[in-house]
Amino acid sequence: MPEFKRVRLDASGAKVTVAHVRDGMTVIDEPALDRNRRPREPEYPAEPVEVDPYKGWKVDRLKSEVDARNDAAGDHEPQIVVDEPGNKPELLSALRADDARRAQS
Repeated sequence: MPEFKRVRLDASGAKVTVAHVRDGMTVIDEPALDRNRRPREPEYPAEPVEVDPYKGWKVDRLKSEVDARNDAAGDHEPQIVVDEPGNKPELLSALRADDARRAQS
């Protein structure tokens, strides 16, 4: 029998029981099995969960994401411009502004 874990899905905030933890899941300290040793049913949050897609990203990964988007944009889309000095807050601000622009398109 596999070992079950109780996790929170980062995208939705739902709590589910899984046999394999993957990216986008946060393990929570909560029993995964009910008292009859069956996997617990999913639980969904009452309100939508606001998720930061860049949570835990390091500066190198943020810079790589900016570069990848700029390379993919070509001539038909605006380039992402990062304010000086180009550290983590400026990178996050530039990526979030690009996300907002894309959401409006």
